[in-house]
Amino acid sequence: MKNEIEYFEAIEGNLKAVKCIGEFPSPNMWNFCVKNVKNNRGWYESVQWMHVSKIQKFFETVLPVYEEK
Repeated sequence: MKNEIEYFEAIEGNLKAVKCIGEFPSPNMWNFCVKNVKNNRGWYESVQWMHVSKIQKFFETVLPVYEEK
């Protein structure tokens, strides 16, 4: 487990996981994003906040887990 929260993102295909540096409501909450395929720029749109234990199921990249206070 990590203590210091750092910005982190994992992109795999049309999916992206983003960890911002905030701890609210938990240091292990991530933003789950999906690529907008109708947009030629390929922007990712936020779909839902998820706990690392749930979002990890969608990614091969090992996402950092932070110590909960």
